[in-house]
Amino acid sequence: MDYGFAPGSSAHHVNLRSMLTRRPSTTLVNRRDVVTIHDLIDRLDNDPAVTPPIGDMVIGTHAASKGFMTIRLSRGQAGFSDFEGVHDSIGAGSDSVAIPDALIGFVSGGAVTHNFHIKGCNVGRDRTDTSRNPAAPFLVKIKEALGDQVNVTAPKHFHGLDPASGVGMFEYMAYEFKLGVTPTVGARGKLRGFADHDAALAAFRAGGFTYLGNVAVGNDDWVPLIPEDITKTKNESIKVPLGTTIGTRQTMNVRRQFRFETDDVDWTLTFPTAADIPSDQPGRLAQLRADIPRDDRFKPTHPFPQYERLGFTSFTDFFAGYHWTFGTSKRDLVCKGVRFIYTVLLPILDRTTGNVIFNFYPDVGSAIPAVTTGLRESDNQFFGRA
Repeated sequence: MDYGFAPGSSAHHVNLRSMLTRRPSTTLVNRRDVVTIHDLIDRLDNDPAVTPPIGDMVIGTHAASKGFMTIRLSRGQAGFSDFEGVHDSIGAGSDSVAIPDALIGFVSGGAVTHNFHIKGCNVGRDRTDTSRNPAAPFLVKIKEALGDQVNVTAPKHFHGLDPASGVGMFEYMAYEFKLGVTPTVGARGKLRGFADHDAALAAFRAGGFTYLGNVAVGNDDWVPLIPEDITKTKNESIKVPLGTTIGTRQTMNVRRQFRFETDDVDWTLTFPTAADIPSDQPGRLAQLRADIPRDDRFKPTHPFPQYERLGFTSFTDFFAGYHWTFGTSKRDLVCKGVRFIYTVLLPILDRTTGNVIFNFYPDVGSAIPAVTTGLRESDNQFFGRA
Protein backbone atom coordinates (compact mmCIF):
# COMPACT_ATOMS: atom_id res chain seq x y z
CA MET A 1 0.00 0.00 0.00
CA ASP A 2 1.27 3.47 -0.96
CA TYR A 3 0.56 6.48 1.25
CA GLY A 4 -0.32 9.96 0.01
CA PHE A 5 0.04 13.23 1.87
CA ALA A 6 -0.84 16.80 0.82
CA PRO A 7 -1.44 19.12 3.79
CA GLY A 8 -2.60 22.64 2.95
CA SER A 9 -5.73 24.71 2.49
CA SER A 10 -5.41 26.04 -1.06
CA ALA A 11 -7.62 24.83 -3.91
CA HIS A 12 -4.60 23.08 -5.39
CA HIS A 13 -4.02 21.16 -2.15
CA VAL A 14 -7.68 20.10 -2.21
CA ASN A 15 -7.17 18.81 -5.77
CA LEU A 16 -3.98 17.01 -4.74
CA ARG A 17 -5.81 15.20 -1.95
CA SER A 18 -8.60 14.36 -4.37
CA MET A 19 -6.06 12.87 -6.76
CA LEU A 20 -4.34 10.86 -4.02
CA THR A 21 -7.68 9.55 -2.74
CA ARG A 22 -8.35 8.18 -6.24
CA ARG A 23 -4.82 6.96 -6.95
CA PRO A 24 -4.75 3.13 -7.19
CA SER A 25 -3.48 1.26 -4.12
CA THR A 26 -3.00 4.50 -2.18
CA THR A 27 -4.21 5.57 1.26
CA LEU A 28 -4.42 9.31 1.89
CA VAL A 29 -3.14 10.48 5.29
CA ASN A 30 -5.30 13.51 6.09
CA ARG A 31 -5.25 14.34 9.79
CA ARG A 32 -5.05 17.62 11.67
CA ASP A 33 -2.16 16.33 13.78
CA VAL A 34 -0.10 15.32 10.72
CA VAL A 35 1.17 18.48 9.00
CA THR A 36 4.86 17.84 8.24
CA ILE A 37 6.97 15.13 6.60
CA HIS A 38 8.26 14.16 10.05
CA ASP A 39 4.68 13.83 11.30
CA LEU A 40 3.82 11.58 8.35
CA ILE A 41 6.77 9.24 8.84
CA ASP A 42 6.19 9.08 12.58
CA ARG A 43 2.51 8.30 12.04
CA LEU A 44 3.20 5.51 9.54
CA ASP A 45 5.91 4.06 11.76
CA ASN A 46 3.73 3.95 14.89
CA ASP A 47 0.19 3.39 13.62
CA PRO A 48 -0.84 -0.22 14.42
CA ALA A 49 -3.15 -0.09 11.41
CA VAL A 50 -0.14 0.30 9.09
CA THR A 51 1.57 -2.97 8.20
CA PRO A 52 5.23 -2.57 7.20
CA PRO A 53 6.80 -2.66 4.82
CA ILE A 54 4.68 0.01 3.20
CA GLY A 55 4.86 0.86 -0.50
CA ASP A 56 5.82 4.32 -1.75
CA MET A 57 5.09 7.76 -0.30
CA VAL A 58 3.48 10.37 -2.56
CA ILE A 59 3.74 13.98 -1.37
CA GLY A 60 1.64 16.82 -2.82
CA THR A 61 2.91 20.37 -2.38
CA HIS A 62 3.58 23.70 -4.03
CA ALA A 63 7.18 23.82 -5.27
CA ALA A 64 9.46 25.64 -7.70
CA SER A 65 12.52 25.17 -9.88
CA LYS A 66 14.42 27.46 -7.47
CA GLY A 67 14.67 24.38 -5.29
CA PHE A 68 12.08 24.57 -2.56
CA MET A 69 8.81 23.04 -1.41
CA THR A 70 6.22 24.82 0.71
CA ILE A 71 5.58 21.67 2.74
CA ARG A 72 7.62 21.65 5.96
CA LEU A 73 9.88 18.79 6.96
CA SER A 74 9.35 19.29 10.70
CA ARG A 75 7.48 21.56 13.07
CA GLY A 76 10.71 23.19 14.22
CA GLN A 77 11.48 24.36 10.68
CA ALA A 78 11.08 28.04 9.85
CA GLY A 79 9.89 28.85 6.34
CA PHE A 80 9.87 26.72 3.22
CA SER A 81 11.87 23.54 2.68
CA ASP A 82 14.74 24.93 0.62
CA PHE A 83 18.19 23.39 0.15
CA GLU A 84 19.50 24.80 3.43
CA GLY A 85 16.35 23.83 5.32
CA VAL A 86 16.61 20.25 4.09
CA HIS A 87 20.31 20.13 4.91
CA ASP A 88 19.68 21.39 8.43
CA SER A 89 17.17 18.58 9.02
CA ILE A 90 19.81 15.89 8.56
CA GLY A 91 20.58 14.32 11.91
CA ALA A 92 18.22 16.77 13.64
CA GLY A 93 17.24 14.37 16.41
CA SER A 94 13.53 14.41 17.14
CA ASP A 95 12.89 16.46 13.98
CA SER A 96 14.70 13.99 11.71
CA VAL A 97 12.89 12.83 8.57
CA ALA A 98 15.04 9.73 8.09
CA ILE A 99 12.69 6.87 7.19
CA PRO A 100 13.13 3.83 9.48
CA ASP A 101 14.48 0.86 7.51
CA ALA A 102 11.77 -1.46 8.82
CA LEU A 103 9.02 0.84 7.54
CA ILE A 104 10.16 0.32 3.95
CA GLY A 105 11.67 -3.14 4.38
CA PHE A 106 15.20 -1.97 3.67
CA VAL A 107 18.04 -4.34 4.57
CA SER A 108 21.57 -2.99 4.89
CA GLY A 109 23.48 -3.73 1.72
CA GLY A 110 20.29 -4.46 -0.19
CA ALA A 111 18.76 -2.68 -3.17
CA VAL A 112 16.72 0.51 -2.84
CA THR A 113 13.22 -0.53 -3.88
CA HIS A 114 10.94 2.20 -2.50
CA ASN A 115 10.12 5.68 -3.75
CA PHE A 116 9.32 9.10 -2.35
CA HIS A 117 7.34 10.82 -5.12
CA ILE A 118 6.92 14.60 -4.94
CA LYS A 119 4.01 16.16 -6.83
CA GLY A 120 5.10 19.79 -7.04
CA CYS A 121 5.86 22.11 -9.96
CA ASN A 122 9.32 22.11 -11.55
CA VAL A 123 11.26 21.05 -8.46
CA GLY A 124 12.77 18.06 -10.28
CA ARG A 125 14.07 20.18 -13.15
CA ASP A 126 17.71 19.70 -14.15
CA ARG A 127 20.12 22.32 -12.85
CA THR A 128 21.00 25.35 -14.98
CA ASP A 129 24.71 24.49 -15.16
CA THR A 130 24.56 21.24 -17.10
CA SER A 131 28.32 20.74 -16.76
CA ARG A 132 27.90 19.96 -13.04
CA ASN A 133 26.57 16.85 -11.32
CA PRO A 134 24.22 15.79 -9.92
CA ALA A 135 21.55 17.02 -12.32
CA ALA A 136 19.00 17.48 -9.50
CA PRO A 137 20.95 18.53 -6.37
CA PHE A 138 17.83 19.46 -4.42
CA LEU A 139 16.39 15.97 -4.85
CA VAL A 140 19.74 14.46 -3.84
CA LYS A 141 19.64 16.50 -0.62
CA ILE A 142 16.07 15.37 0.12
CA LYS A 143 17.11 11.76 -0.46
CA GLU A 144 19.97 12.23 2.01
CA ALA A 145 17.61 13.72 4.61
CA LEU A 146 15.21 10.79 4.19
CA GLY A 147 18.02 8.36 5.01
CA ASP A 148 19.33 7.63 1.49
CA GLN A 149 17.26 4.44 1.24
CA VAL A 150 14.48 5.65 -1.09
CA ASN A 151 14.44 6.95 -4.64
CA VAL A 152 13.16 10.53 -4.86
CA THR A 153 11.28 11.79 -7.93
CA ALA A 154 9.70 15.15 -8.79
CA PRO A 155 8.26 16.88 -11.90
CA LYS A 156 10.53 18.75 -14.28
CA HIS A 157 7.57 20.84 -15.45
CA PHE A 158 4.47 22.63 -14.20
CA HIS A 159 2.26 20.05 -12.51
CA GLY A 160 -1.44 20.54 -13.24
CA LEU A 161 -4.70 18.94 -12.15
CA ASP A 162 -8.16 19.12 -13.72
CA PRO A 163 -11.07 17.93 -11.56
CA ALA A 164 -13.84 16.48 -13.71
CA SER A 165 -17.09 16.46 -11.74
CA GLY A 166 -18.69 13.03 -11.64
CA VAL A 167 -15.76 11.45 -13.50
CA GLY A 168 -12.47 11.80 -11.63
CA MET A 169 -9.21 13.74 -11.63
CA PHE A 170 -6.94 14.40 -14.59
CA GLU A 171 -3.22 15.02 -14.11
CA TYR A 172 -1.07 16.75 -16.73
CA MET A 173 2.09 18.79 -17.13
CA ALA A 174 2.91 22.02 -18.92
CA TYR A 175 6.04 23.64 -20.28
CA GLU A 176 7.21 26.80 -18.54
CA PHE A 177 9.24 28.78 -21.07
CA LYS A 178 10.92 31.64 -19.14
CA LEU A 179 12.91 34.72 -20.05
CA GLY A 180 14.51 37.01 -17.47
CA VAL A 181 15.11 40.65 -18.42
CA THR A 182 17.29 43.19 -16.67
CA PRO A 183 15.09 46.32 -16.43
CA THR A 184 16.14 49.67 -17.83
CA VAL A 185 15.03 53.04 -16.50
CA GLY A 186 12.38 54.64 -18.68
CA ALA A 187 10.31 57.81 -18.51
CA ARG A 188 9.84 59.30 -15.01
CA GLY A 189 12.21 56.70 -13.60
CA LYS A 190 9.85 53.78 -14.28
CA LEU A 191 11.54 50.43 -14.85
CA ARG A 192 10.75 48.67 -18.10
CA GLY A 193 11.53 45.26 -19.51
CA PHE A 194 10.73 44.39 -23.10
CA ALA A 195 9.87 47.55 -25.04
CA ASP A 196 6.67 46.10 -26.47
CA HIS A 197 4.89 43.01 -27.75
CA ASP A 198 7.11 42.71 -30.83
CA ALA A 199 10.29 42.79 -28.73
CA ALA A 200 8.93 40.06 -26.46
CA LEU A 201 7.86 37.94 -29.43
CA ALA A 202 11.31 38.27 -31.02
CA ALA A 203 13.03 37.32 -27.75
CA PHE A 204 10.96 34.17 -27.27
CA ARG A 205 11.58 33.19 -30.89
CA ALA A 206 15.32 33.58 -30.31
CA GLY A 207 15.26 31.86 -26.92
CA GLY A 208 16.13 28.37 -28.16
CA PHE A 209 13.09 26.78 -26.50
CA THR A 210 12.21 23.21 -27.38
CA TYR A 211 9.36 20.78 -26.96
CA LEU A 212 9.98 17.28 -25.64
CA GLY A 213 12.20 15.34 -28.00
CA ASN A 214 14.36 18.44 -28.58
CA VAL A 215 11.94 19.77 -31.22
CA ALA A 216 12.32 23.54 -31.61
CA VAL A 217 9.28 25.69 -30.86
CA GLY A 218 8.30 27.12 -34.26
CA ASN A 219 8.21 30.87 -34.86
CA ASP A 220 4.49 30.74 -35.66
CA ASP A 221 3.77 28.81 -32.45
CA TRP A 222 4.63 31.89 -30.38
CA VAL A 223 2.13 34.22 -32.06
CA PRO A 224 -1.00 33.21 -30.08
CA LEU A 225 1.03 32.91 -26.85
CA ILE A 226 2.41 36.46 -26.53
CA PRO A 227 -0.39 38.98 -25.78
CA GLU A 228 -0.37 42.59 -26.95
CA ASP A 229 -0.14 43.79 -23.36
CA ILE A 230 2.99 42.13 -22.00
CA THR A 231 2.85 43.97 -18.66
CA LYS A 232 0.00 41.84 -17.33
CA THR A 233 -0.53 38.15 -16.72
CA LYS A 234 -3.00 36.50 -19.07
CA ASN A 235 -4.52 33.28 -17.77
CA GLU A 236 -6.71 31.02 -19.92
CA SER A 237 -8.43 27.68 -19.48
CA ILE A 238 -8.44 25.78 -22.77
CA LYS A 239 -9.74 22.40 -23.86
CA VAL A 240 -7.29 19.89 -25.31
CA PRO A 241 -8.07 16.50 -26.87
CA LEU A 242 -7.51 13.32 -24.86
CA GLY A 243 -7.20 11.09 -27.89
CA THR A 244 -9.63 8.69 -26.21
CA THR A 245 -12.91 8.74 -24.36
CA ILE A 246 -12.93 8.89 -20.55
CA GLY A 247 -16.50 8.32 -19.44
CA THR A 248 -18.19 10.65 -21.92
CA ARG A 249 -15.29 13.14 -22.11
CA GLN A 250 -12.96 13.47 -25.06
CA THR A 251 -11.26 16.65 -23.87
CA MET A 252 -9.87 18.04 -20.63
CA ASN A 253 -9.31 21.56 -19.32
CA VAL A 254 -5.74 22.82 -18.93
CA ARG A 255 -4.10 26.14 -18.17
CA ARG A 256 -2.40 28.27 -20.80
CA GLN A 257 -0.77 31.38 -19.47
CA PHE A 258 1.43 34.35 -20.23
CA ARG A 259 2.91 35.49 -16.94
CA PHE A 260 4.65 38.76 -16.08
CA GLU A 261 6.38 38.83 -12.70
CA THR A 262 8.94 40.85 -10.77
CA ASP A 263 11.82 38.93 -9.18
CA ASP A 264 13.41 40.79 -6.26
CA VAL A 265 16.65 40.26 -4.33
CA ASP A 266 17.15 42.12 -1.04
CA TRP A 267 20.55 42.56 0.59
CA THR A 268 21.80 44.69 3.47
CA LEU A 269 25.39 45.74 4.16
CA THR A 270 26.31 47.12 7.58
CA PHE A 271 29.26 49.53 7.84
CA PRO A 272 31.26 50.66 10.90
CA THR A 273 29.68 54.11 10.68
CA ALA A 274 27.17 55.84 8.40
CA ALA A 275 30.03 57.92 6.99
CA ASP A 276 31.65 54.73 5.64
CA ILE A 277 28.75 54.02 3.28
CA PRO A 278 29.76 54.90 -0.29
CA SER A 279 27.85 57.93 -1.51
CA ASP A 280 27.90 57.18 -5.26
CA GLN A 281 26.29 54.40 -7.33
CA PRO A 282 29.56 52.85 -8.60
CA GLY A 283 30.96 52.64 -5.07
CA ARG A 284 27.80 51.04 -3.74
CA LEU A 285 27.70 48.53 -6.59
CA ALA A 286 31.33 47.61 -5.95
CA GLN A 287 30.68 47.03 -2.25
CA LEU A 288 27.63 44.90 -2.97
CA ARG A 289 29.40 42.88 -5.63
CA ALA A 290 32.21 42.12 -3.20
CA ASP A 291 29.90 41.26 -0.29
CA ILE A 292 27.39 38.82 -1.77
CA PRO A 293 29.95 36.11 -2.69
CA ARG A 294 31.04 35.97 0.95
CA ASP A 295 27.77 34.18 1.62
CA ASP A 296 28.34 30.42 1.25
CA ARG A 297 25.14 30.09 -0.76
CA PHE A 298 26.67 32.17 -3.59
CA LYS A 299 30.04 30.42 -3.74
CA PRO A 300 30.67 28.26 -6.83
CA THR A 301 31.80 25.46 -4.50
CA HIS A 302 28.29 25.21 -3.03
CA PRO A 303 26.54 22.01 -4.22
CA PHE A 304 23.60 24.13 -5.46
CA PRO A 305 24.58 27.83 -5.57
CA GLN A 306 21.86 30.40 -5.04
CA TYR A 307 22.55 32.06 -8.38
CA GLU A 308 21.97 28.74 -10.11
CA ARG A 309 18.63 28.31 -8.36
CA LEU A 310 17.66 31.66 -9.89
CA GLY A 311 18.51 30.48 -13.39
CA PHE A 312 22.11 31.71 -13.83
CA THR A 313 25.30 29.71 -14.43
CA SER A 314 27.63 32.13 -12.62
CA PHE A 315 27.63 34.84 -9.99
CA THR A 316 28.75 37.36 -12.62
CA ASP A 317 25.66 36.67 -14.72
CA PHE A 318 23.47 36.83 -11.63
CA PHE A 319 24.78 40.23 -10.57
CA ALA A 320 24.44 41.66 -14.08
CA GLY A 321 20.92 40.23 -14.38
CA TYR A 322 19.38 42.67 -11.88
CA HIS A 323 18.82 46.41 -11.77
CA TRP A 324 20.20 47.52 -8.39
CA THR A 325 18.96 50.44 -6.30
CA PHE A 326 20.14 51.59 -2.89
CA GLY A 327 18.92 53.30 0.25
CA THR A 328 20.47 53.96 3.64
CA SER A 329 19.35 53.46 7.23
CA LYS A 330 21.87 54.56 9.87
CA ARG A 331 24.89 52.27 9.28
CA ASP A 332 23.09 50.07 6.76
CA LEU A 333 23.22 50.17 2.99
CA VAL A 334 19.92 48.65 1.88
CA CYS A 335 20.23 47.06 -1.58
CA LYS A 336 17.46 45.87 -3.85
CA GLY A 337 17.85 44.00 -7.12
CA VAL A 338 14.97 43.76 -9.60
CA ARG A 339 14.47 41.82 -12.80
CA PHE A 340 11.39 40.99 -14.84
CA ILE A 341 10.38 37.40 -15.63
CA TYR A 342 8.20 36.58 -18.63
CA THR A 343 6.78 33.05 -18.73
CA VAL A 344 4.73 31.13 -21.28
CA LEU A 345 2.86 28.20 -19.74
CA LEU A 346 1.81 25.67 -22.37
CA PRO A 347 0.34 22.17 -21.87
CA ILE A 348 2.54 19.30 -22.99
CA LEU A 349 1.00 17.55 -25.97
CA ASP A 350 2.03 14.55 -27.99
CA ARG A 351 3.72 16.26 -30.97
CA THR A 352 2.52 13.55 -33.38
CA THR A 353 -1.16 13.37 -32.44
CA GLY A 354 -1.77 16.73 -30.76
CA ASN A 355 -3.35 14.94 -27.79
CA VAL A 356 -2.54 15.94 -24.23
CA ILE A 357 -0.30 13.61 -22.22
CA PHE A 358 -2.15 12.77 -19.02
CA ASN A 359 -2.97 10.43 -16.15
CA PHE A 360 -6.53 9.87 -14.98
CA TYR A 361 -7.83 8.80 -11.57
CA PRO A 362 -11.53 7.80 -11.56
CA ASP A 363 -13.98 8.52 -8.79
CA VAL A 364 -14.11 5.88 -6.08
CA GLY A 365 -16.47 3.11 -7.18
CA SER A 366 -16.41 4.18 -10.83
CA ALA A 367 -16.24 1.55 -13.55
CA ILE A 368 -13.98 3.85 -15.62
CA PRO A 369 -10.43 2.46 -15.55
CA ALA A 370 -7.52 4.54 -14.30
CA VAL A 371 -4.89 5.77 -16.77
CA THR A 372 -1.42 5.88 -15.20
CA THR A 373 0.82 5.30 -18.22
CA GLY A 374 0.92 8.87 -19.53
CA LEU A 375 3.07 10.37 -16.79
CA ARG A 376 5.39 7.75 -15.31
CA GLU A 377 7.83 8.71 -12.57
CA SER A 378 10.43 6.56 -14.36
CA ASP A 379 10.23 8.77 -17.48
CA ASN A 380 13.06 11.31 -17.28
CA GLN A 381 11.33 13.57 -19.79
CA PHE A 382 8.81 14.38 -17.08
CA PHE A 383 10.49 13.59 -13.77
CA GLY A 384 13.83 14.25 -12.15
CA ARG A 385 15.24 11.49 -10.01
CA ALA A 386 17.77 10.97 -7.23
